[in-house]
Amino acid sequence: MANIKPYTDEIANAVYGEEVRSSIINALNKVNDDNNSYQDIKNQIVASKDDVNEAVAEFDAKVASAQDATTALINATSKGNTAKSALDSAITSANTARTNLVSATTSANNAESTLKSATSTAQTTTASANNVKKNLDSSISSANSAKSALDTAISNAKTAKSNLDTSTSTGNTAKKNLDTAISNATKTRSDLNTVISSAQSAQSSLSGVIAQASTAQTNLQNATNSATNVFNQLTAENISAKANLDALRSEDFNAQEILSGVTDIRAYLGMIETEDVLGITMDYKNKTCTRIAGAKNLTAGADFDKFSMYGGRKRCNVSDGGTINAYYGDEGYTEDGSNGQVMVYQPKFYYLVCPLEYDRQETGYGYHLRKANYYVSETQRAGFKLHPAFYDKNGNEVDYILMSAYEGCIYDTSANAYLKK
Repeated sequence: MANIKPYTDEIANAVYGEEVRSSIINALNKVNDDNNSYQDIKNQIVASKDDVNEAVAEFDAKVASAQDATTALINATSKGNTAKSALDSAITSANTARTNLVSATTSANNAESTLKSATSTAQTTTASANNVKKNLDSSISSANSAKSALDTAISNAKTAKSNLDTSTSTGNTAKKNLDTAISNATKTRSDLNTVISSAQSAQSSLSGVIAQASTAQTNLQNATNSATNVFNQLTAENISAKANLDALRSEDFNAQEILSGVTDIRAYLGMIETEDVLGITMDYKNKTCTRIAGAKNLTAGADFDKFSMYGGRKRCNVSDGGTINAYYGDEGYTEDGSNGQVMVYQPKFYYLVCPLEYDRQETGYGYHLRKANYYVSETQRAGFKLHPAFYDKNGNEVDYILMSAYEGCIYDTSANAYLKK
C-alpha cells in the first residue's frame, strides 16, 4: 500500500483553510483506498490467471491424451467416432475459451496500466479514478464471462471423456470377443488336424481293406464255381423232387387240409398261444368264462385297444351315400346330424369256434352247446374264417362295416321330428 501520510500531513498543516484541507485529505484517502482495492483485485486477477493457465495446461495435456486414445479407437467402433467428434467439438470450445481468456487477461493488463495511470493522476482528480474503476469493472465482467465459458468447456470435456471411456469399454469388449473367436478358431484347427489324422489312418485301413477285398474276390470266384456245381446238382434233384411232388398230387395229398386239421385240434385243446390271436373259453353249464391264447392276463379295456378289431373302432360321420366325412376328433366332426349320420367304424376280423361239450336236444334234433373255445384274429389263419358281417350283398369281402352309434327311432317327415317314444 502506498504511504501518502507525509503528503496529507503537509496539506493538513498548510494555510489553505480547514475545508480545503479536509476535502483534499478526504480525496487522497479515497484514492488511496481505491488504489488498495484495485491492488487486491489485480492480485486476484493475476492469481486467477495463473490458475487458469495451469488448468489450461492440464486440459491441453488431457486433450493430447484424448486425441491419442481417439486415434487408437477410431477403427474399433462407430461409437468411438462419435466420441471423437464430441471431443473435437469440446477442444474447439476450450480453445475458444482459452482465446477469450487470453483476451480477458490482455484487457486486465490494459486495465492495470490504465489503473496505474489513473493512480498517478488520482491526486489531481477523483473523476478520472472513477472512469478507470468503471473500465476495470467492465474488464472484470469480461473475465468472469471468460471463466464461465471455460467452466462450460471443462464440463463438455468431462462429457467427452465419459463418452471416450464408454468407447474404450466397448473396444475392450470387442477385443475380448475377438480373443474368444481366435480361441475357438484355434480349437477348430486342432479338431481339423485330428480329423485329418483320422482320415490318414482311415486311408491306411482302407488300403488293407482293399487288399482283403481282393482276397475275398478270389475266394468268391472259387465259391461261385463251387456254387455252380451245387446248382447243377440241385437242378437235377429238383427235377426228381418235382416228379415225386406230381406223384403225391396224383395221390390227392392235401398238406393245407392236414395243417388246418392240426390247427383245429390245437384250438379244441386251447393250445393256441399266438399273442395276436385272442381267445376265450365259455362254459355255459357252469356260467364261467376264461381268457385263453393271446388274451391271457389281459385286462378289459386298454389292453385290448392294441388289436384293430377293438382299438380300431371309432365314431364317424357318414353321408347318406355311405361316404365317411369325418372321424371323432377330426375338425368338422359333429353329432347333431349336420355332417351326416353318426356311425361306428368296425374293422374286419377273422374267427374260429371250437365246440368242447354239447348235449343232444330232447327232441332228438340238434344239440345244446355247453362249452366252447372262441377265437378272433386280425389276419387270416389256417382254420379261421372271415366273419359273415364283412361280406357285401354280392358276396365280396369288405375291410370294414358301419354300425349305428345310437339306438334307432322313427323320423316323422311330416313333422320334421324324431319319434323317440
